[in-house]
Amino acid sequence: QFLIRSDSRNRTEQSRQNRKATSFNMFSSDPFQRVTAGGTFNRTFSIFAERYDLFLTITSLIFVPLASLMVTIQLFMGSSIHTMASLSDGSNYGQSAYASDAMDDKTTANMTKFMIQFTLEYVAFMFIAIAGQAAMAYATAEMYAAREPSWSACLKKGFTRWCDIFGAAFLVGFGMGVCNIFIQLIAVNLLASKTSFLIFLGFLLLVAYYVVIVYVMVSLVILTPVIMVEGTGPIKSIKRCWELSWDNRCYIFCTAFCLSLVYYAFQLVLYLLLSAIGGTEAVFSWWGALVLISPSIIYLPLVVIAETVVYFNIRVQHEGMNNSVLVRELYEETVNSKETKYDLVESQQFV
Repeated sequence: QFLIRSDSRNRTEQSRQNRKATSFNMFSSDPFQRVTAGGTFNRTFSIFAERYDLFLTITSLIFVPLASLMVTIQLFMGSSIHTMASLSDGSNYGQSAYASDAMDDKTTANMTKFMIQFTLEYVAFMFIAIAGQAAMAYATAEMYAAREPSWSACLKKGFTRWCDIFGAAFLVGFGMGVCNIFIQLIAVNLLASKTSFLIFLGFLLLVAYYVVIVYVMVSLVILTPVIMVEGTGPIKSIKRCWELSWDNRCYIFCTAFCLSLVYYAFQLVLYLLLSAIGGTEAVFSWWGALVLISPSIIYLPLVVIAETVVYFNIRVQHEGMNNSVLVRELYEETVNSKETKYDLVESQQFV
């Protein structure tokens, strides 16, 4: 028994050493070197393939509330479509006021039930999703630092930074929501006018507003890795994202767009297959909802890894980031208050 336990420990240790060696060679070159857009995708897939067990474990925790949420939405949409079809067919319910009132009461009850269930499931999903994405970003950063991350430690770290990520997202969302109210009010008034010039101005205002939204969203794509690596608060993290993305928005947008395009194209194929096999009932069934969101098991970790790779790529190019700086930012609790963490890059070059 002693020999068996000793041999088991040796195999476990050998496996750890092999995995650690692989993590050093995973990039096929120095990870702190600028890579092209194609190299970004190559590095993203390499990181996922190296620790797919970790990323899929964290993703599965996100997938459970996501699946529950999507099933609820799909079932409600299917029920609503069935109700509308029944109302349009007078032979089923008759033309009496009693039948119409009964249907209205049923629709109201279903809407109330859906809103309560949707709210609870959405809160649960947001709570797990934010921590899960933060955990995967932190795991990617640890792999850059040539460490061996564990899903439990990364998830714990993600929950500790939950408030910072949520706070930053809330500030941005609240600001965009307020702006949206004013822009929509102005645009509606312009479009409702009878003057062609004012209608044209209203259309241009809406187009410009949506361009600004895309501009802001692209600038904040790297928000999660900024918070997880540099440990800054919500406001400083937003400013930091704006600083890093200043000359790199095209690079960020193209990376995010390509991943999203592949994901939604694959989802469209699944939708067409479901429609061809089982029609509308299959699409709006609980199992149809699970089939449609199944690609997210791979898509979610790839997106977070890509965001983190883009973040490091930008810092390597503009700040000369290296392993020593990353290790200090990830694992040192205290930093001189007069010196920001990303200023360590410049000081490190003179050591």
